[in-house]
Amino acid sequence: MAAFSAIAATIAILGTTHSVTQQRKASKQMKRANKLKRRVADVQANRERRAQVRRGLSQRASIENLAGQTGTLSSSGAQGGVSNVTAQESSNLAFVDQQQVVGKQLSIFNQRAADAQSSAAIGSAVSGVANQFAGEKGYQELGTKIKSIFRGK
Repeated sequence: MAAFSAIAATIAILGTTHSVTQQRKASKQMKRANKLKRRVADVQANRERRAQVRRGLSQRASIENLAGQTGTLSSSGAQGGVSNVTAQESSNLAFVDQQQVVGKQLSIFNQRAADAQSSAAIGSAVSGVANQFAGEKGYQELGTKIKSIFRGK
């Protein structure tokens, strides 16, 4: 019966070790995935910024071209139109920046949640081993059993 207990304890410890190792690997992979998501979001934000600037340039050029053809380039209407396009472009760029900041914060919070879940799973695995030993003969013998397993007794 003692041999069976030692085998069961060894299997429990090996299972816990495997569980902890896998949780750590999963956490590392989650961090890598989050970094990649942030890079993708940065690329998308940069693309959107360039598109906004292109749109603004095109709209200003159209207004200036039409005003030049009609001889109203220095009119308040043409100048107001150009100013309006510039203000809208600035507003759109600020929105892109805000989205990027919120996206980064979301990624950070998701990573913290994944880290907490990983830590909880590790704690649960270790607790499971402790509970198994406690169910046999009590918490006092837990240390003795673990020591005996590692000493080969």
